[in-house]
Amino acid sequence: MTQVTRSALLITGAAAAVTATAGIGALSAVIAQRVIHPQRAKPTRILDVEGDQVILSGTALTRAAGVLGLLYDEERQLAVLAPELHLDDTSTTVERHLQDQPPHPIAPGLGRAVGNIFSTPEDLGLPVQEVSLTTSLGPAPAWIIGETSGNTWLVHIHGSLSGREGALRSAAATGSTGYPSIVPSFRGDGEGPPAPRNAFMLGQTEWRDIEPALDYAKQHGARRVVLIGWSNGASMALRLATSSTHRDLIAGVIGIAPVLDWASTIRLAVRGTRLPSLIAALALRALQSPTISSLLGAPEPLAFTNLAWTTTTVPTLLLHSAGDRTASYADSVAFRDRNSGLVSLPDLPPVPHALEWNADPERFARIVCDWLERLPAAEPTAPRAEQKPL
Repeated sequence: MTQVTRSALLITGAAAAVTATAGIGALSAVIAQRVIHPQRAKPTRILDVEGDQVILSGTALTRAAGVLGLLYDEERQLAVLAPELHLDDTSTTVERHLQDQPPHPIAPGLGRAVGNIFSTPEDLGLPVQEVSLTTSLGPAPAWIIGETSGNTWLVHIHGSLSGREGALRSAAATGSTGYPSIVPSFRGDGEGPPAPRNAFMLGQTEWRDIEPALDYAKQHGARRVVLIGWSNGASMALRLATSSTHRDLIAGVIGIAPVLDWASTIRLAVRGTRLPSLIAALALRALQSPTISSLLGAPEPLAFTNLAWTTTTVPTLLLHSAGDRTASYADSVAFRDRNSGLVSLPDLPPVPHALEWNADPERFARIVCDWLERLPAAEPTAPRAEQKPL
């Protein structure tokens, strides 16, 4: 091999290494940007509708057992899909039955399968009023569901890429308790005020917009509050339990498909794409960097040490399925094991993320209501929770 050949090979290898390094850096930046500017999944294709039968493109969501919602007509209308479904492992489609009356979706067309099945809060059959709460960024509408008498209030916190309607399932589950529910909006959810730089901050800043809901509950007679959070809403609930000015009122937390550790959740997402773990590590580092996170569109760097939960002194019920591929079920198991006797994690059938209610609404309601009944009646002491480092 000549010196020229050796040099050429060295240069080629160095160029390939530089190219690979640049590619990894660019890919990690894309991942980081999608964390704070998340995108919704692809629409569901509505392939055929005949009577009460609809044929949809097969996805993890449309194949999930249980009742589902189907948004259609540019997501202005909501149909309800009955629990029964017909599919086989080789088909790319799934046949389901429409549970509600016409009008039905028109095929062919596009829709979106969702967990929520309630078109309005009035569908719960309970008194409803809408109020406006004042956050630091502006007004945020909230639903008050049920009679407002009594000294125990429930605050339902929806997850990301969702609006208040995403929390109506837990409000339906708790309707028989007689406790009033408040379902607030918050920055960046499409109903609350715009988020700074339109960035999703994983609950790091959004939790503050739930404080006015606790203010409202206290002003209307609440002497204890239970926080019910969906997905990232569960992380926000745990943050409120440690940082809220009303934490002395917080008697318990219910987390549904909870995100207990955002760094772990991002790593899980990257593993799901079969990308190297280095991509996740670099994305996390970028989101924590004041300079890089700002370039990516974040108003402030993310502090993942404040977005991970290991222990709590607040009685906690976790409703989480082992079938979840978005929020780590292993994190919920670890959280329960570290807080033996204080955290409950009942066994549930395997379903995709945040469909625990949909799989069996009656059992879900029974678990929640039984747990609420067992909460101590006395006013709680101020809770404290530890957070784990990245």
